Amino acid sequence: MSRSHRKFLNIRFFHLFVAFFVFNSAYTQFSSASTPTFSNWLNFNGSDAIGITTTDNVNIGTTDQITVEAWFKVNQLPDGQEWDFIVSRQDDWQIFLNVQNGNLYVNGRIRQDHSGLWPEVISDPISADTWYHVALTADSSSSSSQLKLYINGQLQETDSFTKSGNGLTDNDRTITIGGFDNYGVYSRYLNGQISDVRIWNTVRTQSEISANLNQTVSTDSSLLLYYKLNDGSGSTYSNSSGNSISGSLIV
Repeated sequence: MSRSHRKFLNIRFFHLFVAFFVFNSAYTQFSSASTPTFSNWLNFNGSDAIGITTTDNVNIGTTDQITVEAWFKVNQLPDGQEWDFIVSRQDDWQIFLNVQNGNLYVNGRIRQDHSGLWPEVISDPISADTWYHVALTADSSSSSSQLKLYINGQLQETDSFTKSGNGLTDNDRTITIGGFDNYGVYSRYLNGQISDVRIWNTVRTQSEISANLNQTVSTDSSLLLYYKLNDGSGSTYSNSSGNSISGSLIV
């Protein structure tokens, strides 16, 4: 079956169930990567736990470029043909998991020009109970636009599309971790762990992604959000990018 045939077009939402967040110490070796630098992760049990930014005012500016990165591990596969979300922003961009023919994949997509079209890329099959680094890059700064997906620094797929309007939508939705925010209704929860979420308003190159996926990064003007998710306790997680946009844990 081709990659394009493995892509889904619709999101269906399930009812909420009871869940919880915990922070755990981690010394796990990642697949195809060196020893990670972080010492904690955020754990999601796949029911009703989600992390959201404390403000919806997270703007990429006028660059029409974005890179979204995260470490993740899947404990339980998504249910049927539904999607479980790693990092997302409603009506703008999303990184999520789906299962096709018994195989687990990572998908990335962005909303194109407010038109409702969603260029999309998909990974090779991945495994549960294994740590991976994912990076999604999108460049709409010219008429010849590109979307790329990387797993552990390795390019998985490129989707080229023609910019026809204003580029990335840069809407006023919250940015969520471990689930999906549909106008304040939360669903599609990840059963697994997430750490080191980074969002840039530039396109990171493959060499930059590979060189820094196991490294802490310094404050940079293009680094909008940097959630190490190593706070250890409490109901909020801090932003190490230099911006004052923290996140809240909702159960």
